[in-house]
Amino acid sequence: MSLKRYYYFSKKYLQLKKYQITGEKKPITCMISVTSNCNSGCLTCNFWQLRSKDELTLYEIKKIFSSPVMSNLKNIGITGGEPTLRPDLSEIIKSIYEITKVKPTLSTNGWMPKKVDAILKENKNIMRNVGTSVDGLEKTHDKIRGLNGGFARVKETVEIVKNNGLRPNIDTTISKGNYKELPEIIKEWKGYDHDFKIAQSSEYYYADNTNCNFELNNEEKSEFIEILEELQPNVSVNKPYSFFLKDWIKTKKRPTCHAARFEIFIDSHGNIQPCTHKPAIGNIREKSLEEIWYSQDADKLRNVYKNCTDCYERCTTSDFWVSPFKWRAIALAKKMKNKLGIQA
Repeated sequence: MSLKRYYYFSKKYLQLKKYQITGEKKPITCMISVTSNCNSGCLTCNFWQLRSKDELTLYEIKKIFSSPVMSNLKNIGITGGEPTLRPDLSEIIKSIYEITKVKPTLSTNGWMPKKVDAILKENKNIMRNVGTSVDGLEKTHDKIRGLNGGFARVKETVEIVKNNGLRPNIDTTISKGNYKELPEIIKEWKGYDHDFKIAQSSEYYYADNTNCNFELNNEEKSEFIEILEELQPNVSVNKPYSFFLKDWIKTKKRPTCHAARFEIFIDSHGNIQPCTHKPAIGNIREKSLEEIWYSQDADKLRNVYKNCTDCYERCTTSDFWVSPFKWRAIALAKKMKNKLGIQA
């Protein structure tokens, strides 16, 4: 790991420790869904079946980020559905930055490159980066996303992001339909930042995708672990999510969750959730964010969720806020065991 990344993770870890000592409960990371509508037809999600209405207005979004609860934010992710369907997305990005001084990250399926280009021409100096979905090689991607020609548009979107001076992030959702292609995906998008996550079902997000057949079975999980082992150290060691993923697949254990304490999710109708997989603890159209976040019910859930191992999503892991030195020591120990032929 580079010194720059050690510095980055050390800074985050020390910040978390400071908040733990002081008893601070303000979120550091926020994900906000600005719409539940989507123009994809993904096999891993049901958002595309919705016709969502009465979503958060620009005024309501401004009100959320103006709350004292949000005064410690360091990371903001704008997601959906498909965020580029919002006609006022550019204004949302501007407002979030003006209020918080935090450069947000935008997630998109890449289907509307011209829209992305227009947004970046207005906002590239106040955005961190753009994450674009790539769920396989061309044929597989288009099948999973339900968009013929979608892969070609993603490539166009990635070039647009790069031409606007931002470093594109390639996001892959691993499912039974594409897990074998991960090495080829990484190879094809070499030179770009690449992140992947395991597709999971949720009653409260992905428009309740519990009826979709996409999750890896035990045999596929074992095969995927072998793929991860072959990709070491470039994937499994150098990024915390990937590094701890094998433990999650094998044992369902993961580092401590900070949802509802240092992380917050807001859906497109103003529901405040600890994370994408948990039910809402309140709605900003009924109570203020302060009332919701500091309520007794929220405190009870924090005690429940602090040891939660129900999911393994990037949005709720936030690199786990683990000590980078401890993490690297574990990585080196595992590497040494592998060299010596000792079962990890």
